Amino acid sequence: MIATDKNQLTLIYNSNSYLGKQVAGYVQGIQKKIDLIDIKEQQLKDSIWIELSAMLDMPFEAIFEVQNKEWYKSAQDKEAFNDEDWIKLIHSKPHLLERPIAIVGNKAKIISRHSEILEFFGVDSAGLEKTQAHEDPTISSTTENESFLKNPKKD
Repeated sequence: MIATDKNQLTLIYNSNSYLGKQVAGYVQGIQKKIDLIDIKEQQLKDSIWIELSAMLDMPFEAIFEVQNKEWYKSAQDKEAFNDEDWIKLIHSKPHLLERPIAIVGNKAKIISRHSEILEFFGVDSAGLEKTQAHEDPTISSTTENESFLKNPKKD
């Protein structure tokens, strides 16, 4: 079962992915509870993959972005890939997860750009208050429903 604490960020990523490594680096600067799961090092249980697919409301081929892979294009019967097949595939080929999956509370999102993780977790420059050099900076948004990060597509 996936942790659904709204004060915790869970990041499922592949450390062989450039984007995965970038996003993992970004979240380590967030001062909240973080659970980094590198699927190259730690396999997820089958039930968690099923839960992720449901949370994202996406089929596995979209999560793993295989539509443009030659081996998938040439597959005779793509509909023959069931959930069990996809899970076996990701266990044997974790590099197929090119984009990390972020989870906060009961929301999950595929991260396509490293800056998306900050917006998803609610950390951006919107509403940050200036502080004196001897004071700790405010690192959480102090305004509601405001974002100064570009987001061409809202979820």
